[in-house]
Amino acid sequence: MLWRSLFLSMVCLLFLLFLAIPSTTLGTFLNIDSQPKMDNFQLARKVFTQSGANLEEINLQVWGQISNTVNTEEKLKAQYQILAEVLGLNSQPVIQKEKDGFLSLSNLVEHEGNILQLVIQVIPVIPGQGETYLGLSFRTNDVTAAQVMYGNISAALARIGSEHQVGVVWTGTLPGKLSPAKRSLLAQSLAETVEARFVEGMEEEQVTSLTYYTNQGQGFLTVNKQKLNINIALRFHADKDSTYIHVGSPLIYQEY
Repeated sequence: MLWRSLFLSMVCLLFLLFLAIPSTTLGTFLNIDSQPKMDNFQLARKVFTQSGANLEEINLQVWGQISNTVNTEEKLKAQYQILAEVLGLNSQPVIQKEKDGFLSLSNLVEHEGNILQLVIQVIPVIPGQGETYLGLSFRTNDVTAAQVMYGNISAALARIGSEHQVGVVWTGTLPGKLSPAKRSLLAQSLAETVEARFVEGMEEEQVTSLTYYTNQGQGFLTVNKQKLNINIALRFHADKDSTYIHVGSPLIYQEY
């Protein structure tokens, strides 16, 4: 009877909480996210859109080790075929072999301004031992094409058992030159749109690059024992009289 009384008391307490506490507060109290978390594409897009910059390019990238062994040529070709099928690559890859065991399968396709590149490489360390790496990039200024390819790349990685994230960088331009102080304020205001906290960064006369972390994102990287999933960089290009802004998630994987 004692346990039954305690159980009924807990039920009544939870019922009163649901009546008395606003839904947002209750979600925090019970550690329930009120909104689904954003993937890297969605997170970078939301932050970039708030900048008001003119879109120049969206860059999707994957680079990393997919095996700590030397894959055979047959296995490498099988992995390539899986990736190519999901990504819509129909042409045959360029195969490069070296006497030391280096092996590479690559393809570069440009269509309607979109550029897709796929590379799988076996890099020997010592005879008979080495590592296998994957490199993949997609560049476009078409938002819809980028969003579709982001899903395709994610699906392709899952097919070969890879857990690598798809890095996303949105690049755009703002007219004129911004002072270092204005660049920093702009980056901070953009980060606040996704409730991101500052992690680390660098500020110089011509360039500002700052990293942040928000729990609104699905993924993150850990650098120096700190989580981060947003990178905002701004740099003035005198030849175009414009300030270029790059918003990356989880990081900016390109020169700026």
